[in-house]
Amino acid sequence: MCPLKVDPLTRQWFLGPAVMLWIGIYLTGFDVVHWLIYIPAVMSVFALLTGFCPGRYMICLRGEWFKKLKAKK
Repeated sequence: MCPLKVDPLTRQWFLGPAVMLWIGIYLTGFDVVHWLIYIPAVMSVFALLTGFCPGRYMICLRGEWFKKLKAKK
């Protein structure tokens, strides 16, 4: 089973990418930046605040799915 919450140290790690992305967006200009760059910026802040990292959860689910496929063979 995949853990839904990450530990506090991992939550603090998300602070670095979130700050760097938002500073880059600010310096470039909010109206100039492509909308796609907002996705990792928002998800980093979301993971920092809630402790739930969707990307990490999806990777864990993928690993469990491959284990089930391997067990069927």
